[in-house]
Amino acid sequence: REAAPETRVRIVESMLSRFGNAEAHVVGHTETSLGFDVTVCHFVTLCHALGRPHLAPLFCNADSTYYDAIDAPIRLSRDQTLASGGNFCAFRFSFVKLKE
Repeated sequence: REAAPETRVRIVESMLSRFGNAEAHVVGHTETSLGFDVTVCHFVTLCHALGRPHLAPLFCNADSTYYDAIDAPIRLSRDQTLASGGNFCAFRFSFVKLKE
């Protein structure tokens, strides 16, 4: 949160480039938020190829397990995912000020 916005974007772009399971790009950032879109998810592709598309949302749910924790310093919201039929996965993060 304390990093300069350009630094946060560079960090996220570096992390996204190492995702072997997805293709993504940063779409916006502020002092208290950052967003990226996943346009290709190989988990979704694999689930569909195996004839089990209903399993793809389970991978999305794993993200929520971490970010929904009460002590997580970052919150995740997504209004669409590839697994649910969206055109992309809209990862939107907000930085939370934790109580000391």
